[in-house]
Amino acid sequence: MERYFEKDRAQGDLFFEIAVDGKTVRVRAGDAGAAGKETTYPHPTPDAANKDAESRIKAKVKDGFVELTGPVVWVLGKGKKPMRKRVPLDATRVNLSIYNAPQTEIDLRPLAKTNIEELDISSHALKSIDLAALAACKQLSSLYLSRVGIDRIDLSPLVKCKSLGSLTVRDQKAVDLTQLAGSSIDTLSLMGGAFKTLDLAPLARLAKLETLHIQQNPKLASLDVSPIASHPALKLITLDGPCTVTGTCKAELRRFT
Repeated sequence: MERYFEKDRAQGDLFFEIAVDGKTVRVRAGDAGAAGKETTYPHPTPDAANKDAESRIKAKVKDGFVELTGPVVWVLGKGKKPMRKRVPLDATRVNLSIYNAPQTEIDLRPLAKTNIEELDISSHALKSIDLAALAACKQLSSLYLSRVGIDRIDLSPLVKCKSLGSLTVRDQKAVDLTQLAGSSIDTLSLMGGAFKTLDLAPLARLAKLETLHIQQNPKLASLDVSPIASHPALKLITLDGPCTVTGTCKAELRRFT
């Protein structure tokens, strides 16, 4: 049986995982959220292995490590420093952003077994990510995608996420809003993008959309709001910077400088 411990540090949490397999003690340790390094320690008897394991556990506890228990899933990622994120089944908020170890791939499928409600993903090195796995997360209500290293991330699988109400897409070169048509999103935030134009027409097909945030997009010179002029649910649009607004709509337009 594996036992898992973590230690809080200002410069980043550490983890320590230990298991006894017959005559062998297996230890995995490193930065929390990363795969860490695995080391094996062979012993002449199972009893000797168990005693070694207990001794190592006592030393870690004395050093400030705390044991974490309960059923979990592991979310894995590929990169120069692979991710191995421990997610308790009862977790409601999961952050898959490891800034010092960007991932090229992240497998989201294990999250289907959890009660996750909020998910943050940030990795500027990402080459592929399949959001389709999130359709099985029946309680997912908020998704934050930041600095995802894909020029145009495929958002179309989110249409099947019936519980998803809030979506933030940050620091992307382009966003294809047609992929969100028919989704249940009520709050959409497009922030820090590099796009020069933004066609709001596809948002007319987001029947539940109430709030639209378009902020920190310095290259966006103008925005035509007329395609969503008669959107029945839209109540608020927030905008900042020097962007010129053309057209009118019944939703409140709130400008920030």
